[in-house]
Amino acid sequence: MRVYIELARRSFAQQFAYREATLAGLFTNSVFGIMLASVFLGLYQSRSGPVAGWSADETVRYVWINQSLLMVLFVWGWWEVAQTIRTGAIVTDLLKPIDYYAYWMARDVGRAGAQLIIRGMPTLAIGWVLFHLQFPTSPVRWVEFLVSIFFAVLVSFAFRFLINLATFWTIDYRGLSYASIVLVNLFSGLLLPLTFFPAWLLTIANLLPFRSLMMLPNEVLAGHRSPWSAYGLQIFWVVALSALAQLVMKRAEKKLVVQGG
Repeated sequence: MRVYIELARRSFAQQFAYREATLAGLFTNSVFGIMLASVFLGLYQSRSGPVAGWSADETVRYVWINQSLLMVLFVWGWWEVAQTIRTGAIVTDLLKPIDYYAYWMARDVGRAGAQLIIRGMPTLAIGWVLFHLQFPTSPVRWVEFLVSIFFAVLVSFAFRFLINLATFWTIDYRGLSYASIVLVNLFSGLLLPLTFFPAWLLTIANLLPFRSLMMLPNEVLAGHRSPWSAYGLQIFWVVALSALAQLVMKRAEKKLVVQGG
């Protein structure tokens, strides 16, 4: 366990080295937060009450929470494992006397913790200043929210790791990248609360793991869902996706061929 804690700690520290990228990301998140929040405010101005159970204040807060979680969950563009597969560098990782899946998970948890501080909290603070966001005053609610974010990170990692492993069987992972982005954008609740969906599409969303990423943490913070219900669903997907990733990894190891053996 000590080695995984150290991996997480070093990954955490590494994230603070990219200051320019962090500032650029904050600017981008803020621009999209302003645009999306303004669109939803325009929607609510044409209505006299909540939409699908979400008030105007809750929906605007929802938008900014999603923007603050983008880099924490790293739902787009993580292909580090895929790159090691393409170059053959994965062999050196597999030779290390540690669990390969846990190795990458520890690194991702450390990365997510740092991103929560340097990207998540500042983005949410910008939204609070610009749109006077209303937040729960109960410390317990915030703890429940943070726990849900932790499980969301694990679900996100398991999904991303699994998609990366597909590189063993494909020449180029960019097609998978585009497909995964579409799925995450549509079914995670990134663009809008899933309860805004028509019933048939909501049923599909509820059967997929992506709800655990954005939607469940927001529901926990808003008090729209029991935290234990959210945790149960998130843990289910962590276990299911992790088990599938381990199975795929074992099959991939039998397929792995690199120059020299």
